[in-house]
Amino acid sequence: MDVLQPKFKKEIIRGSQTAGNIASQLKRAIYESEQAAKYISPKFKGNTPLLTCFNVYDYCRKHITYKKESANLQTAKTLPMILSTKTGDCKHFTTFCCSVLRSLGINTQMRLISQNFYDSDPNHIYCVAIVNGQEIIVDPCIKVFNSEAAYKYKYNLKLKKS
Repeated sequence: MDVLQPKFKKEIIRGSQTAGNIASQLKRAIYESEQAAKYISPKFKGNTPLLTCFNVYDYCRKHITYKKESANLQTAKTLPMILSTKTGDCKHFTTFCCSVLRSLGINTQMRLISQNFYDSDPNHIYCVAIVNGQEIIVDPCIKVFNSEAAYKYKYNLKLKKS
């Protein structure tokens, strides 16, 4: 079987679609994407870790169409499914970026933020790469590489070492 063939159409996040539930399903999708990431990640390797992060960001911006999901029907997708559908929202961009960068030995974490001054419940998620102790923001939802949206609250979720 081809490593990039998706195993399922999409996985709807069951139960309450809280930020915690969504984040744990994204972690699962990232870990399940390890084999596919190893297969495609050499195409993104740059001369420096910063350039590698940019290559991943740039690919998502140019080749994966942003498509927002409704608040009550959130999904998690593995890397093969994202590549198959060529669509996703911030959750799917995060899965793509974290999976590929981890495969290349770049430490990543997921950052959830709330842009609402009166509500700490996160409404956006993206990949943060850690290179030489410095954060590199890899958020294809933002038009400028290594920039992040303004937020009032943030939560970083560590991923196990690949």
